[in-house]
Amino acid sequence: INPKEDDALEEMQRIAAAGCFKAVELDSLEHGYLPEICPNIDEIFEICRDSGMIINCFTGWGDRTAPMQWGYYAKRHPEVPVVMLHMGGYDYGYNCVEVAKKFSNVYVETSDVYELPIMHIALREIPHDRILFGSQFPDKITRCSIEFLDMFDLTQEDRDMFYWKNAARLL
Repeated sequence: INPKEDDALEEMQRIAAAGCFKAVELDSLEHGYLPEICPNIDEIFEICRDSGMIINCFTGWGDRTAPMQWGYYAKRHPEVPVVMLHMGGYDYGYNCVEVAKKFSNVYVETSDVYELPIMHIALREIPHDRILFGSQFPDKITRCSIEFLDMFDLTQEDRDMFYWKNAARLL
């Protein structure tokens, strides 16, 4: 959903009324806006709250995708699950962990995490029921993302939570 579009709220209502969507993505990099000053985002969160949808937020690539920008909305809408895609990527991985620690409705997703220290900190400081596996397929080979997680000393329960249980609970 591009909140800058004139019909963004009508499109959100149409999606919500369809009853078959579980999530929407807000990609401020792709659509060229600063989340904290963009119109319609609060209303999009409210529609998601009312229809039980998840909001996926693109994070980690420049000043339009800082996790704290989305943390602003997570704080304002604590009943809406917010998934920070790519767990902050290159630029904001550590900040993504901080946001997830601060707001219990924020989840992180593991695709495009390149720094081992970010993942070490996430595993230590974010409740494991709020970490979701992501592979970035087809841009990245899924096996690479699995091998990345294999580098950490995870229990089978953690693996099950990351690979499917947490997503199943959210959906």
